Amino acid sequence: MTRHPELTSWISEVSTKWLADVATTANLWEAIEGSGAEAPPAAVAAQTPGPLLFPLLYHHRPRITSALFHQMVDACQEARRNQRRLCLVGAAVGRGEPVEDASYDLTVICDVLNDEGWPADLGGEVAELDDCARHLAARARRTSYTRRATDLPDLLISAAYDAVGASAVYLGEGVNGGRCIGRLPTVAPLGRLHTPGDPFASAPEAAKLRPAGYDQVWGAAFTLGETNTSAVTDDERPDVVHKVRQRLEPTWRALRRAGLTAHSGLAPSDSRRVVASGERRAKVAVPLFGARTISAPTISLVKATAALGEVTLVVDDLTPLLLYRSADAAAIRAGFRQLAARTGGQVSFLGDLDATVLQERIQEVLERLTMAELIAASPHGKPGRSRPTFTGYDAIHLAIMAVACGLHDGSALAAQAANVPAVRALSHLHGIDSLVVRSGPAGPVRDHEFRLDAAWLSSPTENGADHDR
Repeated sequence: MTRHPELTSWISEVSTKWLADVATTANLWEAIEGSGAEAPPAAVAAQTPGPLLFPLLYHHRPRITSALFHQMVDACQEARRNQRRLCLVGAAVGRGEPVEDASYDLTVICDVLNDEGWPADLGGEVAELDDCARHLAARARRTSYTRRATDLPDLLISAAYDAVGASAVYLGEGVNGGRCIGRLPTVAPLGRLHTPGDPFASAPEAAKLRPAGYDQVWGAAFTLGETNTSAVTDDERPDVVHKVRQRLEPTWRALRRAGLTAHSGLAPSDSRRVVASGERRAKVAVPLFGARTISAPTISLVKATAALGEVTLVVDDLTPLLLYRSADAAAIRAGFRQLAARTGGQVSFLGDLDATVLQERIQEVLERLTMAELIAASPHGKPGRSRPTFTGYDAIHLAIMAVACGLHDGSALAAQAANVPAVRALSHLHGIDSLVVRSGPAGPVRDHEFRLDAAWLSSPTENGADHDR
């Protein structure tokens, strides 16, 4: 399967274990050494009083997708484990006016949850919360806007947080850690990828396996306490699916009977943007996970980066072989070679490194990176969950990414906006000072807005430094 069988066997063994609960100053190797196969149930009191705020974003009227359904159940479980209540608040974020009876829909959703044994309090619509206008105005004065799809919910929900006296915000569908929410206590969902219209479907055959990918059946089983492991095996799945259906299907059916469900959620509306910062570099490295199928956003990232410098794709072709039900190493490598060729660039595969050298580099990174840096590199709100959150895969994936980032000295790094926190957390390892970031949906290079530091407006010399024109 791979030219590094000992290394990949160790990665496979460690990936599914939960990292030990160590101090943030401990390095990742120490956390891996204390890792365990199961996560012990946890129930701890919230550090601050107040409910767990669950924002429901909508355009015209509130509706529950399969993603929101799972996240609501998870939020209720998180509230129970932390001995606090759930507060449901609606926020109209569309450009048009919401329907007049949107508040009634929120009431019915809350009633269904309560009737089915998921206790939730109705906060109501953000615009109707007591004293919310004062908090909203205060937040607005301190906020600058860059991306409407992120900044508007960020402003509304943070004001609702103030108005209801919440202790934390659950980052459900459409809610991210923006300028305001990013400073508040938050709880991240177990995952954001769900099968539209079917909250009980298995993960697609082509999807990454847990713990790298997301499996909505596993997520429901984990938050409900039906499993304490980081993945569900094929042998366990029928029993787990049965238990999840028994506990959740009545609620889903009740929401459907009331006409409160939807197939799809809010469509992303952010503009396509490329931001280049730091010192101008002639070469740009793009660290990538060796996916079976190269996604449209990845292709857009590579093509947009090629407009700024000579591109080298640095591809992790080791872990993909462990994280798909079937993976053809030769086909994966061929796909990335073709992408590099189409953009006039090159490609480097981690699997081509000497096995001993690669293992030493991964080990060195695990001994240098700390839990604090893993937390900084992870999705916002992930450490705010009550049960163990990080697996051995999280640590190893970050270490492998660090190796990929440092493979070509003197190059700038390119990444999708969602991966920038991880790149920032690794910056001290390699002295990274130049970064190209792409955000927004996939699309042609000409549809992107380029925002460049002044240094990127001049031509770099051969060694990567700028010269004045």
